[in-house]
Amino acid sequence: MKSQIFNIFLAILVCGSIVFAAHSIPPLTQPTAPSVAKHVNSRAANFNAVDFCASALSGVDCGCFSQKAAEILSTENDRVMGFAYANPIDLAISQGQESCSGT
Repeated sequence: MKSQIFNIFLAILVCGSIVFAAHSIPPLTQPTAPSVAKHVNSRAANFNAVDFCASALSGVDCGCFSQKAAEILSTENDRVMGFAYANPIDLAISQGQESCSGT
């Protein structure tokens, strides 16, 4: 009988601890979630897609590439600390090259 009471008390204590821990952690979708600085956007603003396309890419429509790169670089997403994200310039180059290649 004592062991059953102890097991019930232990189960209530563990469940209560889990509920307390879950309520004390802020959700990732909350606007005040910790986010990293937006220093990446300043580098992306200095990226000239037309010049890069003309000098480094062959067989790619530079107008299409510029439009695709601008679309990708202008998108601002909240970033959560502790996660790795793709470099937006590298992402714009790879997606623009893939989407706008003539072949």
